[in-house]
Amino acid sequence: MVHYFYVHLVYICVVFVLISFKMIDVVPNMFAFRKTPVSFAGLTKLPSDSTQNDVPERLSFEKRWNDIVDTEEVNRFRSEYVRRCPSFKTTYTLNIESGKDRNISADLLATRGLASALNSVLSAFVLCDLVDPPRKFYLAAEKWNYGNFNTVFMDFTDRTVCHITKLKPVLADRSTRLRLLPNGTVKIDGPHALFELSILPHQSEHYNVHRNLPAHTGLAKYFSMKSVTARAFLVPAPYIKKIIRLMWSELTDFDGKYVFFHIRRGDKHKEAQEVPVRKFLEKYMENCGQGSSCSRTVFVMCDGEKTCNDFKSQLGPGYRYAHYSSLMSSWKLWVAAQHYPEHSQEKFDALSETERLAQTTELIVSLYLAALADSVFCTYSSNVCRLIALLRGGTLDNSTVYSLDTTNWHNYR
Repeated sequence: MVHYFYVHLVYICVVFVLISFKMIDVVPNMFAFRKTPVSFAGLTKLPSDSTQNDVPERLSFEKRWNDIVDTEEVNRFRSEYVRRCPSFKTTYTLNIESGKDRNISADLLATRGLASALNSVLSAFVLCDLVDPPRKFYLAAEKWNYGNFNTVFMDFTDRTVCHITKLKPVLADRSTRLRLLPNGTVKIDGPHALFELSILPHQSEHYNVHRNLPAHTGLAKYFSMKSVTARAFLVPAPYIKKIIRLMWSELTDFDGKYVFFHIRRGDKHKEAQEVPVRKFLEKYMENCGQGSSCSRTVFVMCDGEKTCNDFKSQLGPGYRYAHYSSLMSSWKLWVAAQHYPEHSQEKFDALSETERLAQTTELIVSLYLAALADSVFCTYSSNVCRLIALLRGGTLDNSTVYSLDTTNWHNYR
């Protein structure tokens, strides 16, 4: 009963912040992530922007955000979709919900990591634009294992007749056939197709189309389309953007820029070989001319304390080192304590709703800090790295994302 109370109270805090955000400078202490129950008795004040040191050559956050994320191209995409979609007569629905509330046997559930699910969301949205005639896109994500999609992201179609996340089409049909024809066009037999990402057996026809469509479209064109879609649709909620802005200000306070590292460990070993930490640092030094031309402020995104500590020890003196929990801790906010040495999707899915929402917030903040960074070092075998490249915009061969394993961005899994 106590757990039920806490889960619902966290949503009250979120709603309160979203309503009050323009009047007060606060973030809910929903970021508490501990093994013991969390108190939500009050709200914790974040540092005001006026306390940040003014670096003359540093771009303002909003200018950097608009240059990278909220560009004119992205806004045109939003406007065009809202203008065109009322005329679309057919639909394509992607369901990324966990399926636990549908009395489905546990052995038929296969939840995805956050970046894996979001990459699939973007692929589905792009598919709707490439198919002839175009289709209206719907996303079922209210009961996503990373929380309600509309808690952490803002649907740009929310106040239009084309709202993507607020409606589950009852006519969406899982049995609808979908295939890629030899001439590169996609054929969908029925008017209302349904792709259920987390339910087995996997819908192989959908996977095959999503996997092969980039090559048929042209990889450079497909990357550009998916990048614009990512920045248009994955709009962080105001409380998340607030944290991004304050962390960005801290990171750029020294020399106006920073370098971002993502090091994936945990259950990733099932899919790809681990890259030693020293290889990341060697690549960084190689690209920076022994560090002289790059920022000496580094932000590290890793899925376990052990990996973060290993990176910090090998980085050595002379660098400003930060990660999500260190910055949150410096503001005397709740720190997202890491339950496990490294990430495990199975263990994440077993966490409470409150704990999962806290980790989701950390992941989204980190993804956008990567998007705004001067350069990024990661591995394209990871969905996180491929999603970062999309959020940074630019072109496929000029995104200042340096992969330490495969150089192939399109590494569909």
